[in-house]
Amino acid sequence: MGGYGLMMGFRGLALLAVASAPVASSGLSPAIRDFDGSAISPPPGKLSRTGLYQSIGTEARVLGDGIVPFRINSPLWSDGAIKERFISLPPGTKAVPTDTDDYAFPEGTVFIKNFRIDTVQGDSSSRILVETRFLVRHAGASAEDFPWHGITYRWARDQSDADLVSQEAGENGVVNIRMGGALRGQRWTWPNKDQCVTCHRNRGILGFITPQLNRPSGGDAAVNQLQDLKDRGVLASNPIAGRPGAFRWAGLGETGASLELRARSYFAANCSYCHGVGESPADHKFDYFHPDRSIDQGPEGLNGAYIGKTTHQGGDAFPQFIFKGYPESSYVLKRMIVRQDFGFTPTEQMPTLATFLPDSAGLGLLKDWICGLGSRPASACRLPEVQDDASYWDPPAALHGGAARSRFPRPMFREGILRVSPGALGPGAVPGLLDLRGRPYALIRSGQGEFRPAAPLRPGVYLVVTGTGTVAINLLKD
Repeated sequence: MGGYGLMMGFRGLALLAVASAPVASSGLSPAIRDFDGSAISPPPGKLSRTGLYQSIGTEARVLGDGIVPFRINSPLWSDGAIKERFISLPPGTKAVPTDTDDYAFPEGTVFIKNFRIDTVQGDSSSRILVETRFLVRHAGASAEDFPWHGITYRWARDQSDADLVSQEAGENGVVNIRMGGALRGQRWTWPNKDQCVTCHRNRGILGFITPQLNRPSGGDAAVNQLQDLKDRGVLASNPIAGRPGAFRWAGLGETGASLELRARSYFAANCSYCHGVGESPADHKFDYFHPDRSIDQGPEGLNGAYIGKTTHQGGDAFPQFIFKGYPESSYVLKRMIVRQDFGFTPTEQMPTLATFLPDSAGLGLLKDWICGLGSRPASACRLPEVQDDASYWDPPAALHGGAARSRFPRPMFREGILRVSPGALGPGAVPGLLDLRGRPYALIRSGQGEFRPAAPLRPGVYLVVTGTGTVAINLLKD
């Protein structure tokens, strides 16, 4: 653990906190609504002082005034977390919707998302809060500025309150859970401000768009949620008024919807914020705002570009992004299955941030959809076999801490923390590193080649940095 302390000191991590008792509140704090991303006036150090809840130290928490819950059709995969979503507008303002996306939000709009996980797998009574995120549209942004800023809070295990996470560093850690009676460590990332921007840069708000909001209201199944949001003063109008059959995305479990609608909705929700509109860092598009186009019509996105497109990246085993009838040879599914360890910048996994577990339900649905694009029987179709270890879990209370939580700096480009243990250096053993789960990590990618340590490394924790044709391995702590 000392090696991590050395590294943290070098990076100068800081966690902003306010040591004060929770206070009752009836609305969001100005420190939240007016936050512009600067360090001069940081958000409150405790979630109890943000005004999200009128009283935070109880499971029967009551929302502050003006905070309105909403639900969406096709949620983004977040390692199995159950999410709650809220919007809060400045008094006297409304959001102006469109038929698809690009809603206009007034300055001071705040979106809030809670993340909960089951600490006993499959037991909803064991569910706890692990994270609360705010996304604030700040005032005074110029046309060149990104107007949204993220704020992240990490909940205490006893659920008494949540601490502000460093805007600069974020946090990585594990949450101890039980699976089949065994204690495991579920990895989790509490994002920093740059990671928030990475996902929100192109579209801004990902879930508060018409195809996601077009669904029954949570309070009354006979009332459409868009109409309910208008009636509650959140929306200036109902963008689908008079069109009860307006297009909407569908969730994985909506068996009444077609397989294609659910598959394309999943891609839109999980991929289009990068592979979508605007100045996207990724080529091709996964947007899904034109249901009248078949999957084979072009020119871009699921309307042509991914279906049958060659990759030249996955080798002979993965010749196409989406290979009709062959999910096991579809490169997009390989990217969704691969997951890499803490502290090593992902080179293949998708999405690249804040996920350490593959979405088995999503993969199953996409497998069935891709299989149905061809003529093979369903029994012949399978998922790619690309992962050498299916556990995806860390040991509890080990490198990442249990009750006493540890904090790590966010990884830099192609950087990782690996270790060498005495058990890996027996007589005649091939020199090699272990990843943070204790698995052999003999090969390290470097540019287009690979690297093996030239000589046995003595036991300890190492910082590994790879660049174009170079690898640096520095001992952090014996």
